[in-house]
Parts: sequence; structure tokens; C-alpha cells
Amino acid sequence: MSQDRFEIVERDGKVFISIDNQGVVVSTAFPPEQALEVAETLAKHAYHAHNGFDAKDTSVIADRLRARLTPRISLMLKSMDEQKKGYDYKAQSVVDVVLTEAF
Repeated sequence: MSQDRFEIVERDGKVFISIDNQGVVVSTAFPPEQALEVAETLAKHAYHAHNGFDAKDTSVIADRLRARLTPRISLMLKSMDEQKKGYDYKAQSVVDVVLTEAF
């Protein structure tokens, strides 16, 4: 049995998903808010399928971002402390990193 192929693209302010199941293509489009809900639900089910148990009541996506960003931001803050950077500079730097990774 051949593996299904899929494609996800953003176009005209919507998210389009196409799945090719052995030559039969099924496509759908979601507005951004609904696409985020679908992504979150998909991530939760994938987490359960991979680990055999549900994630905590927090977002799986947020948990992964938190795990990836915490060491990075901690290192940044230590470096900025050594350089005697001000609170505004530190805050903006942290926000920039979080937004870059999240979006």
C-alpha cells in the first residue's frame, strides 16, 4: 500500500489542506481561526498516539515551544545581565525571540 501524501498551503488568507489517497485527492480550506483549532486538535491526538497518554491540559504546541525556548532565553538573559543591558532591552529581546519562534 502506498503512503498517502498531503500538502498544506496558505493562500488568500485561508489554509488549504489536500490529501492524495492513492490517486483520490480530497481538499479543504479553513479560515485562520479554524486552522489553528484543527492544528491544536491534531497535535493533541498525535501526542496521544505517540506517547500513549494525553498531554496535560496545556497546549502541546505551547509545551514544545516552552521546552525549546526556556534554555535559549535563559542563556540570553545571563548574557544580557553580564552586558548590563536594561530591562526594556531584555524585554524586547525576549519578546522578539518568542514571536519569531511562535509565528
